Amino acid sequence: MSHYGMGSLRSPPSENGSNGETSEVRRNIQDDWQRRDDIQLLTTAIKRLVDFLNQFESSCRYRLSILNEKLTALERHVDYLEARILAGLKCTRYDNMADVFSIITTLQALEKAYIKDVVEPAQYTKQCESLLAKYAAAFGQIRGEFPRIEDFAHKYKLDCPAALLRIREGRPITVRDDRGNMGKSIAETVSLFINLMDKLKLNMRSNDMLQTDVRELLDVINRMNIIPSSYIGREKIPKWLNLLANMNAVEEITDEQAREFQMDLEICYNDFSRLLASNG
Repeated sequence: MSHYGMGSLRSPPSENGSNGETSEVRRNIQDDWQRRDDIQLLTTAIKRLVDFLNQFESSCRYRLSILNEKLTALERHVDYLEARILAGLKCTRYDNMADVFSIITTLQALEKAYIKDVVEPAQYTKQCESLLAKYAAAFGQIRGEFPRIEDFAHKYKLDCPAALLRIREGRPITVRDDRGNMGKSIAETVSLFINLMDKLKLNMRSNDMLQTDVRELLDVINRMNIIPSSYIGREKIPKWLNLLANMNAVEEITDEQAREFQMDLEICYNDFSRLLASNG
């Protein structure tokens, strides 16, 4: 058999084989497009995630900057409040020392006024007791810095010996510690009350007959520490002493004044007797 004869007998390409190759190519193309779609979706998702993270970062930075500003403002406000509190404490300290300073200087002036007879004993006693009470409260506020009042006076160069003496004794000079002489003081008071009431009953109304007894009566009452500041005689007796002090020696009080004076003396004497009874 010749070569040409054999060639003429070769079969043409199979149609089924060609279709199989085409299907495989199509599948490859489809798979490639599918992968491209997946890559595109993944790329889009990554971009969205990156955009979200960028926006989240920007938002966080903005919020953190606002929070930082608020914290800074809050810190400044706290510093301001601390400064105000420290200034207030310092101011309170100086106020307390100023109170003690003013009380001591006032007490010194009061002592000098009493020595020079510028102030009446009853008024002196009342004012001195008030100042001593205020001093006790005011000095308690600075006792941690000044254990003794002498330390305070020395530091601020206060020349106030009379006031310091009054503070150490703790009572006005008119209120003496007269426990040993209490009986004598009571007897003097009763005697002066009776003498004055008898003089008025006998129509002795001239200033020189009354003023000395009234002054002595007020002095002895002020010396007794059992007589409280609320005793009615501390108000009525100084009133009559002031009236007599402004009169001439021979000048007399009127009938109406004599009756009123007599009534005031009886009221004061009865109140004095009740005080003695209540003190045993």
